[in-house]
Amino acid sequence: MDASITKPNLHLISLLILFLVISLHSNASNIKNLAIKDLAYGNHPLQKLDVYQSSNASNAPILFMVHGGAWRRGDKAAKAVVKNKVDRWIAKGFIFISINYRLLPEADPFKQADDVATALKFVQSNASQWGGDPSQIILMGHSAGAHLINILSASSTIKAAHELMPWLATISIDSAVFNVERTMQRKHFRFYDRAFGNDKDYWRSVSP
Repeated sequence: MDASITKPNLHLISLLILFLVISLHSNASNIKNLAIKDLAYGNHPLQKLDVYQSSNASNAPILFMVHGGAWRRGDKAAKAVVKNKVDRWIAKGFIFISINYRLLPEADPFKQADDVATALKFVQSNASQWGGDPSQIILMGHSAGAHLINILSASSTIKAAHELMPWLATISIDSAVFNVERTMQRKHFRFYDRAFGNDKDYWRSVSP
């Protein structure tokens, strides 16, 4: 042990470390996760979204989540959709947004992708109110939700119709399908028939 580190010095160092730990704990306890539920981005009961943020969010990047569910079920508030992402990303300074959209049979996948675009435009227009940066949005979708964000990302028509600003990235998790036309011409899950029907022109229109 270095002789220059005397007992009084060790005591002082210990106090400084203790003060630092208490200070960090105090600051962390003042940062709380906040949730704004069921913000309407359209007139339909399913056209709603939830915003999860920290109490000190400022110019925060935004993770925009679209749930899966075979285009006919699923929910923005499902624990598997929300919990692990909120736990991980809010602590890293992100805002997490989870959306609902109209489902089959009321709305086909193309209309669902249009709902996603409507929700994204709403988020881009209102992000600053939640401490978010509208220029730093990342789209994330799972399964059918991944298919919907892929349609949006590939469609200049939808983006232009909604006057969407560019976003940082599109993350597709376990996408249900990319080339719908090819998928439907091969052996496929029966629920694809409910989603895509038998119109080849439609298959092409929803193939990212």
